[in-house]
Amino acid sequence: MTAKKSTRKRWLKRLLRLSLWAAGVILSLGLLFIGLVNWGVFGSIPSKQTLRDIQQQNATRIYAQEGTLIGKLFVENRTSLEFEDFPPHLIDALIATEDARFYDHSGVDTRSLLRVFIRTIMLGDESAGGGSTLTQQLAKNLYGRKQHGWLTLPVNKTKEAIVARRLENLYTKEEILTLYLNTVPFGEEVFGVEAAAQRYFNTTATQLAIEEAAVLVGMLKANTYFHPKRHPERSKQRRNVVLQQMVRYDYLDQSTSDSLQHLPLVLDYANLESQGPAPYALPHIEREAKRILDEWSRTHDATYDLNTEGWIIHTTLQPDRQQAMVEAMQDFLPKRQAQLWAQYQKEPYKRQLYDLARKQLASTGWTAEQDSAKPRLLFDGESVQLDTLTQLDSMARALCVLQAGMVMLDPNTGAVRAWVGGIDHALQPYDQVVAKRTLASTIKPVLYAAALEQGVDPCLRLDNDPIVLEDYEQWRPKNYDATFGGSYSMRGALANSKNLPTIQLLFHTGFAAFDRMWAQMGFSVDLPGTPAAALGAVEGSALEVAVAYAAFANGGQQVTPYLIDSIISPTGEVVYRHKVTTGKPILSPRTARQMTQLLAYAVNQGTGSALRSRYGVSLPLAGKTGTAQNNSDAWFTSFTTDAVLVTRVGAAYPEVHFASGSLGSGSTLALPLAGKAWKILQRNGYSPSNLPLLKESEVALFHCPDYQPPSRLDNWLDWFKRDKTTVEKEKRRAERREKWRQFWRSIK
Repeated sequence: MTAKKSTRKRWLKRLLRLSLWAAGVILSLGLLFIGLVNWGVFGSIPSKQTLRDIQQQNATRIYAQEGTLIGKLFVENRTSLEFEDFPPHLIDALIATEDARFYDHSGVDTRSLLRVFIRTIMLGDESAGGGSTLTQQLAKNLYGRKQHGWLTLPVNKTKEAIVARRLENLYTKEEILTLYLNTVPFGEEVFGVEAAAQRYFNTTATQLAIEEAAVLVGMLKANTYFHPKRHPERSKQRRNVVLQQMVRYDYLDQSTSDSLQHLPLVLDYANLESQGPAPYALPHIEREAKRILDEWSRTHDATYDLNTEGWIIHTTLQPDRQQAMVEAMQDFLPKRQAQLWAQYQKEPYKRQLYDLARKQLASTGWTAEQDSAKPRLLFDGESVQLDTLTQLDSMARALCVLQAGMVMLDPNTGAVRAWVGGIDHALQPYDQVVAKRTLASTIKPVLYAAALEQGVDPCLRLDNDPIVLEDYEQWRPKNYDATFGGSYSMRGALANSKNLPTIQLLFHTGFAAFDRMWAQMGFSVDLPGTPAAALGAVEGSALEVAVAYAAFANGGQQVTPYLIDSIISPTGEVVYRHKVTTGKPILSPRTARQMTQLLAYAVNQGTGSALRSRYGVSLPLAGKTGTAQNNSDAWFTSFTTDAVLVTRVGAAYPEVHFASGSLGSGSTLALPLAGKAWKILQRNGYSPSNLPLLKESEVALFHCPDYQPPSRLDNWLDWFKRDKTTVEKEKRRAERREKWRQFWRSIK
């Protein structure tokens, strides 16, 4: 052996010893690092006992009466399923894409890690993947990651590997897959496949088609980048990669994969909290549930958490009625919105609108000098548009947006059957069902009911003469159509919504009786002690109106509205079931029956007749229109024997309104919403029983003309006394006329 060869051999031995020494040091350091992580130096690691006791947060699910999911309450939007609930193709897609050797490793796939090390770290191939197994991903989903400076990645990866090995020792592969699919995030604060299936495809995980399952699995790589609603093309491409992976690992044949890859990406996006079938009702359901469970927890010495424990709430809402009202609003309101905006494009309405906008902006420190045109999102009553506007222009458009509320309840029980608080919850979150607005003529039946309760004859003649109320700042009430003269029966006055006869009825009945009836019917605002109250110069909500009119429909009983039928605990126990109780009587059955007939006449012959003539609704209905001063609010209340429907439409501020009643009255702005909703229900087979008829002894009480024209003497006296009639004089005059009428009837 030459000296040269001997030297080379010594160097090789030294290099080998050095390499072995370095490898030993690296291995020792690696083992030490793993030990330090395992001992909790970089933060605690869940113990085996902790992993055994994994309790995932689950959303509370809210269902309509027929079992339709309408919303959730949650911190994390998750609904846990059992392994059997997941379709096999979902499992196949997940394993083929995320962890092909899932059934062959024990939590950490050494072969996969080696591949990642060589291809990603040494060769720079970013397509090699991340190397984490599904079990490691589960560990990350359960416990997240923390920051440790430049050691963040190795520390977190090591923690996940340790937790993964522990999980594999504690759970079967099926249990690990179940935990994974119930915890994996899908963006938008959605966790788990069940919640994702509902959000993106409006279905359950069990019913996911192969291509839909592939979309969700594809999102796991990067749920924002591959978001199917925001980036549909990327999502489709990623979906097709998943389908091809299923072919690669023999979970799907090539021909099936090819046909599925050619399908368009079809979503049925359903964000129940803002765009579901009843988003305005959800906050009220949550409050009602908390009130019920607070009482339950006190009596049972128990605790609860609606946002994390997976309770189930069954509500009173009926999807067919809810949908009918949503469709009616979406069909009609945008048309009227366009007409209102067209009006405010013209003078002097445009100037008035911008004056109001300036007034609103002034309170925020806005100045015209600093206002510049910028791209702004604009809601036009139907959708959001991007336009370049000044802040003043934007405010003017916002003030001109029509708002509407619709609510339907069962008058016999108080169960709320539909709740539509606006046309778009995301853009108009304020609930118009509970908003208090001027009631206008919607209030008149309260007065008429008070009169009937006092025994007033339905044929009582009510003067339609002009009056000046000197004790009330010379107030001169007028009829909506500005007509006067002659007299009306109660039926004629109510059916045609006449103001002057209604004031006469207030004088005859007395304010105390009116005020008492108002309070009994459930209104929360005190009735103003002025005659204008009889014409609706007081505020109330659509829900309050529905409760009040329920007494007419149910024979005179007071009802309390409710939204929850039952509540089921996370363990499946029914902890609450609503008990229907009879409310206290606030009207005699006779008065309720007569009021129903008066209001049915208003629908058939009076201001609500468009329900029949224009919308073709033949259901047995009673109802009443209401139009606030200057058309600022439009109302229509209608009812059958088992449903009261209240609709109200108006802009946010009463200064913004239609210039004419042909577009802005109760019969032209609020009634169409009810007409369309009732027509949809009628078309779908809704068939309530007939309204209660008058008893034979009551029929004669309504045999009188709706209107009697003035006599020549009345015309002369009215002209002579016009503008000189005080409240007391008018009251005495009405009393004298009634006494003479009763005298002549007695001698006939």
